[in-house]
Amino acid sequence: DDMIAEQAEREMRRKLNSAFKSFIEKVEAMTNNQISFEKPVRDLGFNGTPFRSMVMLQPTTSCLINITEMPPFILTLDQIELVHFERVSFHLKNFDMVFIFKDYTKKVVMITSIPMNQLDQIKEWLK
Repeated sequence: DDMIAEQAEREMRRKLNSAFKSFIEKVEAMTNNQISFEKPVRDLGFNGTPFRSMVMLQPTTSCLINITEMPPFILTLDQIELVHFERVSFHLKNFDMVFIFKDYTKKVVMITSIPMNQLDQIKEWLK
C-alpha cells in the first residue's frame, strides 16, 4: 500500500514538473523572452532558518529563495551590500548569516542555524 502511494506521488510530481516546465516555455515564447524564469541551483543549496523552521535555501541567478515552505523566502541579491557571518566557531555545529542591504534604512535579514559544514560552499557561492 505504501509502495503504491509512493509511486502515485512520484508520478504526480513528474506530471506537475512537466506541466510547470511547459508553462514556463509558453510564457517565455509568448513574451519573446521579456519574461523569463530563474531556476534554483540545487547543488548550491544549503539548510538554514530564515523564519521559524529549517528549510532548504537555494540560489538562483539573482536571488536566494525557498518557495516550498510557508512563508516563502525570497532575497534579491543585487540589493545586498554585505554578508556577515556570525557565531563561526569550529566547536559549534551551526553559524548564522546576516544580509545587510545597500539601503541602510532596511532591516537586515538573518538566516540562523546553518550547518557549519556548509560554510565553505556558501563562501564560494557568495564570491
